[in-house]
Amino acid sequence: MSDFASQLVAAGAFTLIAAAIAGATYVLTRWNNYKTLSAKYRDRLYELNKLGVQYGDVAYEYLNPANFTGSYFTRLSGVPAGATAAALAGLQLAARVRSYVFFRLNFYEELFYATESRHVVVEDRAIWRAYLETQLRHPLVRELLTLERQRFGVRFVAFAGL
Repeated sequence: MSDFASQLVAAGAFTLIAAAIAGATYVLTRWNNYKTLSAKYRDRLYELNKLGVQYGDVAYEYLNPANFTGSYFTRLSGVPAGATAAALAGLQLAARVRSYVFFRLNFYEELFYATESRHVVVEDRAIWRAYLETQLRHPLVRELLTLERQRFGVRFVAFAGL
């Protein structure tokens, strides 16, 4: 066999080895990404729970049934002239609750699209979907989603039943 032929065989063997390593790396990376994605959602849920502990007043407002009137966020449309300090404090709290609910909605939307896609592997897809259905029934979530539906994807809003 000539030098050229032996170099060609060696190059082919090297290419096959490199392709095998690349393929194995691809498979392992995709598997790791799937595991990381599921862990990401658990971490995000942990962050939501941690916010409730850190900001107890916001969590109380979010969970207080007295606020489930359907018009909790409409009072944020403006500050009346001559508002008292207590009224301003109430508006500030409502604005913080609004931000908290937006944070939750952003998480819910991201989780919805991840669980909807068959190209993304999410462990316990049915459990996450049941969690979403439950959380999207919260009155403050529904109120803000109704007011700000243009900020969210059409399929997500439809899934929420709006």
